[in-house]
Amino acid sequence: MVVLEKIQKFLHNKHKFDHKPEMYDVIEKFDEIHSDFKKALQAENVPEIKQSTSKYLIELIMISNRYDIDMSALLSEEFNLN
Repeated sequence: MVVLEKIQKFLHNKHKFDHKPEMYDVIEKFDEIHSDFKKALQAENVPEIKQSTSKYLIELIMISNRYDIDMSALLSEEFNLN
């Protein structure tokens, strides 16, 4: 979990002063990433699955940062890791 916290904090600090994209653009980007992920899974192409998984996770973290959702705390609560 520590790694997730560091990545989320890094991305938050890196994009702190960036202009927030319109929600339409966020949804479109997420849809594109999801589509690429599905294609990689269907093709069973491991390098593409790895790349798509990385993009998927980063986008989820960016969306979580937009709404001040602590991913580590969220997962800890979900799996009762406290």
